[in-house]
Amino acid sequence: SIKNNTWNLIGHSMGGGTITSMTLEKPNRVNSLVFVAGALYHSPGGTSSLVLSYPPISRWFQIIGRNFIIKEKNFKSMLKSAYQEIPTAVEVKGYYEHFTVPGTEAAFIDIVRTSANISIDLIKEIETPSLLIWGDLDTWVPLEQGERLLNDLPNAKLQVIMESGHCPMETHADEFNNLLSDFLNNNL
Repeated sequence: SIKNNTWNLIGHSMGGGTITSMTLEKPNRVNSLVFVAGALYHSPGGTSSLVLSYPPISRWFQIIGRNFIIKEKNFKSMLKSAYQEIPTAVEVKGYYEHFTVPGTEAAFIDIVRTSANISIDLIKEIETPSLLIWGDLDTWVPLEQGERLLNDLPNAKLQVIMESGHCPMETHADEFNNLLSDFLNNNL
């Protein structure tokens, strides 16, 4: 049975930083962690955060994003890179439509502006059972980062999904769900 008031957290890509921060903030509340291509070692921040904090520059980047970057053809290319295969028209449309919601550009600027690296020393203190799921073809957050995280987390297991890119939960759903289900069943 699930322990009362505990969390089983799953973070994909930049969500890896979110679940790590939550674990560091409330370690007694976290029952298990699942990092799916968790981007912990290279976050934006630094100079770009400072520059994007200046309202005229932030607004300029929002206008560029809306008028030049957020185009359906760009999403097809982006998904091809993330999936390591050609996405379907439905997949492209599904991603693209979410980015056309008013305010998306500002939210993305805020993500870049406020993200920060987490100290490796703090990561090494996390003893929560952790599953690391990576695609062997991931070029966005390469498998080497999963191997590094495996070395930094004392209670982690790495599972690699072959022929998969950055989104194994979408491109290899059955294998991904089996790994996730087995892990959660053993840690609830």
